[in-house]
Amino acid sequence: MAGAADGSTVFMFGKHKGRSFQEVAQSEPSYCAWALKMESPSGALQDFVTFLGGARKEPREVKDGLQLPADAFFLCEMVADDQFVVRCEKQGGKEGTAFLPPHLWHAIGALPGAVQMNRSWAFPASSYEPVMARLEEMGKAEGVPWWVRKLLKAPREAQGLQEARLPDGLMPYQLEGVEFGLSRNGRVLLADDMGLGKTLQALALARQFPEWPVLVVCPSSLRWVWKEQAISWFSETLRPEEVQVIQKGSDQLCPKAQMWIISYNLLASDAKKGRFQRRPNGQPHGLVIADESHNIKDWSAARTKVLVPLLRQASRAVLLSGTPIRNAPDELHPQLCALMPELNLRIAEFRSRYCLQQLQNFGGRQVNRVVGSRCAAELNFLLTSTVMIRRLKQDVLSQLPSKRRQRIPLQVGDSKMKEISSSREAEGMGEGAPNLFQKIAQAKLPAVKEYISEVLDRVNEKIIIFAHHQNMMDEIAAVLSKQLSKGHSFVRIDGHTAQAKRPEMVQKFQEDCNCRIALLSITACGEGITLTAASLVIFAELYWVPGAVEQAEARAHRLGSSHSKVVVEFLVVPDSADERIYKRLEQKKQDTSHVLDGAPESMNVTLSQQTPRKRQVSPVIFPTVETKKKPRCDTPSPVDRVKAREVEDDRAKVQALLKAIQAGRKALGAG
Repeated sequence: MAGAADGSTVFMFGKHKGRSFQEVAQSEPSYCAWALKMESPSGALQDFVTFLGGARKEPREVKDGLQLPADAFFLCEMVADDQFVVRCEKQGGKEGTAFLPPHLWHAIGALPGAVQMNRSWAFPASSYEPVMARLEEMGKAEGVPWWVRKLLKAPREAQGLQEARLPDGLMPYQLEGVEFGLSRNGRVLLADDMGLGKTLQALALARQFPEWPVLVVCPSSLRWVWKEQAISWFSETLRPEEVQVIQKGSDQLCPKAQMWIISYNLLASDAKKGRFQRRPNGQPHGLVIADESHNIKDWSAARTKVLVPLLRQASRAVLLSGTPIRNAPDELHPQLCALMPELNLRIAEFRSRYCLQQLQNFGGRQVNRVVGSRCAAELNFLLTSTVMIRRLKQDVLSQLPSKRRQRIPLQVGDSKMKEISSSREAEGMGEGAPNLFQKIAQAKLPAVKEYISEVLDRVNEKIIIFAHHQNMMDEIAAVLSKQLSKGHSFVRIDGHTAQAKRPEMVQKFQEDCNCRIALLSITACGEGITLTAASLVIFAELYWVPGAVEQAEARAHRLGSSHSKVVVEFLVVPDSADERIYKRLEQKKQDTSHVLDGAPESMNVTLSQQTPRKRQVSPVIFPTVETKKKPRCDTPSPVDRVKAREVEDDRAKVQALLKAIQAGRKALGAG
């Protein structure tokens, strides 16, 4: 640093290198505010703070007799491409708009382009510099940070949509999400509400780009969900053996895989070895998807330290979270740094702009603690203008089915399920069925607990959890007692719950905003109660009667629901007796619905109620994978012929049944 610590002193290093103290003080109010709040600055920063302190004590030139009170300052906030607002706020990190004397209020309103907006004034963006200059003549002013202006002006190179690579059945809003991701060159935060299909949008967006293989990072219990979804939607171009799920730290990334799926914890535990942080050929990952990205909200967490650099190096980075912020706006800082490699911004600067902070005693020393948010409108505009797209359920209500069922695959130790699947009970559903269900429940219990634990962390809405066995309910109740945040509660209703107490518990779940979970027995709570406050229903266990399952889920999906849709999840262990039971339920559902309704209905309600668009599949989607188009011909395939015969057989059975009913009625009439 050259010269004395005055306005002409020049920064010799850092992001302000080559700029004078005076220049930085005039153009970077947020940086100055941060510097003045530092508890014990040293070196060059101490010189700058000393200069600022001296500058503050210098008498300000007052023009036209206008000067802002000492306990207030002007705040400028960018809220649109062509508009910013000016309001007066209190000093010292206090929330709320400060009183602005009438003569100052009218003086600001007299500036060119001013438009009154409640307790603030709006100005066209083109007048930012002259308005700021005038505000600084009246008192202290905090302008729009330079990095905000830079990000908003950054050019974008959008890639065109390749419709041939889109899966069939995308909702219009999901297609919009893919197009938004393309307009952001594959660096995007998909922040849609729960249940709107962020996984499908991320997969469809990833398929638009050539940088495969793709790395998916997600909570442990969602690894198998990602594998099943990827194979289901892209079965013509992605084979099951090309999707590798990393199950333990000693695994290696398979060079032939087109998708690697790993949990946050496994990626973090590999920080020093670095086996998963690059492709097997040593190159950085080209396309990375981070599901439930609020897992990287804290810079002190190992997962954040590992994943943010990995995402910054990738050509494409797709983050998914329905709740990117859980507590305070500064949780967005790591996620934005991950998506914007050009953003070199310290957390303190971001926090100074978007968080209310107060000095509090912590461990015997005074520290700044985040106590709220500020400049929320600007932060929302910055997010939606750069990387984030977010739709709520009510925004796309007309496109949604009222209920969506989905199967959630759980990973259970092979030896446990193999032993159960080969047992005598697994061969049929007769007398041994209760014993089989008990064994399956015991085997899948750890995976169920893990999944519910992660659901509690990512879902803020009310949830119903159905189970059958007492042991399963006891273990789930223990998880809820341990993991529900302070002040939140749950109700449990099973066969041991007195009938007189049930209405009180139902009312608590329906009306108490702090009661988040209803843990219910499938058989004891399938009828007679209404729990429409829930938008998510989880079946931790299956039950062999489809009608009982439908009755149970109808506790939430019924008239009077305050939700636009209800999501129903079945936790199933793939390739096991558990899955065979699920398929048996599926068959029973089709049989009963065919008889009662005249057409078979699946347990899985389709995501889209509209006719899907048919597209020709692109012959090459992944650079290293050769795909073959299936030949088309007018002659029905053997599979089609079998299906046609099955339909005819079903029709014949229904007709025979109807004839039998008519004959029975005639016999009764004759009697």
